[in-house]
Amino acid sequence: MDYDRFRIHLNEMHKEAIDVLNGISQFYKSMVLDYFSRFCRGKEHYWSIKKLFCHAMYIPMFLIIGRKYFERLIYIDTHAGLGLAKVGEAENEIILGSPLIALRWPSIIAEKIRHYSRINDGFDELYFIEKNKNIARILDYIVRKISTNNKAGVYPSDCNEFLPSITTKIFGNSGSADKKRCLLYVFIDPFGELDNQITYEALRTLTENAWVDVMMAVMAPNIARGLSPLSAEEKAEYAEKLFSKTALDKIPSLKRNGSVSYDDVKNAYEIMMKSLGYRRVEFIPVEFEKGILYYMMLAVKGSGGWISGYIDYIAKKAPQDYETLKGLFFQVVGKQRSIKDFY
Repeated sequence: MDYDRFRIHLNEMHKEAIDVLNGISQFYKSMVLDYFSRFCRGKEHYWSIKKLFCHAMYIPMFLIIGRKYFERLIYIDTHAGLGLAKVGEAENEIILGSPLIALRWPSIIAEKIRHYSRINDGFDELYFIEKNKNIARILDYIVRKISTNNKAGVYPSDCNEFLPSITTKIFGNSGSADKKRCLLYVFIDPFGELDNQITYEALRTLTENAWVDVMMAVMAPNIARGLSPLSAEEKAEYAEKLFSKTALDKIPSLKRNGSVSYDDVKNAYEIMMKSLGYRRVEFIPVEFEKGILYYMMLAVKGSGGWISGYIDYIAKKAPQDYETLKGLFFQVVGKQRSIKDFY
């Protein structure tokens, strides 16, 4: 496989992250490094590279196509984090996190690829939601440090509680006709615990009568493990909250005692998104050493003919196995590996 383009983009995501880290005050840099030392001690998170690559590659296409048909292009990050992603134990093993990709990636790509020169200004509005107030404080500082305008805001809140107010802020009291002038891209990347997931009601509130592209990390193994030990009643209550009553009615394992499979969770999300009016729902696997760790779900309401090209691009340009992914990152950060590691 030809991973040159992947390596080039990954290098940009890494270099930009290092520049951000080195450009902030020593006080905030210490806070970032302290968080990373606690979060990543003894752990690898190289799989996050593929997730964030999927996110970064979607943004230019979203912007260039969206500009043709919509007046406002809006980004929402429901679990924003602190803006940088730690993928390995060494201090320099970082790349841009999802909010900073949304903020910085359009101008990076516009400068390097002529076809995307028109997306230099990026999104018209960006909403970064993070319920951990300390992490939100760090993100807010970084955003203010690197952003030259006031398009982005950081909101220290639980996304399930805050999304209705963002909907009002974006659309006001306008009807659905006015909502159609806006195109939203929502990136959802929760931790694996059940209580961290976005709820069906929050998604419904945001996507109802509006054009909203959704990319979500579907933590199928974690959610399945969290649901399986619950009683039938508890499981059904959680499943309806996360996936909708429609999905609950169509997947028997979600309302009876016993195990829930990864496919049950994946299918529940697909049913949920289609019940919200989404015509295309695609799942991109994110692999770990022992198989699929989770899926990146992409859902669009239109026919999305170009989505097939995007899925094909990710399949061809992003590594499909964990060791290759890890090895390519080691090349980017200077931990060169032997070619034998890839065969």
